[in-house]
Amino acid sequence: LAGVHSATVTTLGDGTFDLDQLISKIRHGYPNPHYPRSRLICVENTHNLQGGRVLPLSFLQE
Repeated sequence: LAGVHSATVTTLGDGTFDLDQLISKIRHGYPNPHYPRSRLICVENTHNLQGGRVLPLSFLQE
């Protein structure tokens, strides 16, 4: 109804994630209109399963 769909990436041992995997999850909305175009990436910045680590700002800027 809202045209919203989520996709997840695997968290690595240090709390970061593979940026190539993230890029592969980005949808451009074509040629199939049934897949909504990616407009927002949300990152949970503290990972309780990884000891409450906070992602480094340099990683988030990358």
